[in-house]
Amino acid sequence: MPSLQQSRDADHTTCSAPRRNTPSNRVVWFLVGCLAFLYLNRFTLPDTPIYRMGDELIYLENAVKMFDGQTLYRDFFQFTPPGTEFLYFSLFKLVGIHAWIPGVILLLLGMGFAWLSVTITKRFISGVDVFLPGLLFLTSAYYWWLDGTHHWFSSFCAIAAMAVVLERRSPTRLTAAGALCGLALCFTQLRGAAAALGISAFLCWEYRNKRQSWASLLKNQAYALGEASRAIRYGIALAGP
Repeated sequence: MPSLQQSRDADHTTCSAPRRNTPSNRVVWFLVGCLAFLYLNRFTLPDTPIYRMGDELIYLENAVKMFDGQTLYRDFFQFTPPGTEFLYFSLFKLVGIHAWIPGVILLLLGMGFAWLSVTITKRFISGVDVFLPGLLFLTSAYYWWLDGTHHWFSSFCAIAAMAVVLERRSPTRLTAAGALCGLALCFTQLRGAAAALGISAFLCWEYRNKRQSWASLLKNQAYALGEASRAIRYGIALAGP
C-alpha cells in the first residue's frame, strides 16, 4: 500500500504537469500569431505575394543572372559577400523562380527572430513578459523593413550565435557559434566579424573572471574562431574563381 506522502507527491505531480506544458504552448501560439501577422503583410489571402520595392530586388536579379549561367563577381559586380545571392540562387534551383520566395523567407526569418527573442529573454525574465521583446521587434522594426537583404540574414546568424553560447560554452556550442559567425560574415562583412570578435572578447572576460587556464582559453578560442574561418573560406569558395 502506498504511503500518505507518496499519494500526496503523486497528486502534486499530476496537478503540476499541465503547468509545465503551458510555457511551450504559449510559445507555439506566439509563433503562430507572428506567422499570421507577417503573412498578412507579405501576402494577400489566400496566397498572392505583395510586390514591394526594395533592395531585395537587386539580390533577386543577381540570383536570376546566376540561374541563367552567369558568375558572380566575374560577369557582374556586387559589393557585398555572396551569401544573399547564393541563398536565392539555391532556392531557385530547388523550386524554380517564383515571386513568393522572398516573402516566405521573410516569414520564416521573422518567426526565427521571434523564437530567438523568447529563447534569450526567458533566461532573465519569466511569465508572458518573455514575449514582449519579440513583439516589439516585429511590430516596431521588422514590420517596417520587410526586405529580404543581407542585413536581416546576417543579423539572424549573429543573434543565433549569441543564443547558442549564452547558457554554456561547450566545444559543440562554441563550434556552432563560430560557424554562425562565419555564415553571418558571408552575408555582411562587418556584422559577422563583429559577432566573432564579440564572442572572442567574452571568452577572454570569462577566462579572467573565472580564473581559467590559458590552455582552456586558447582551446575555446580555437573552437569558435577556427570554425568561423572555415565558414568564411567556404563563402569565398562560393564566389568562384
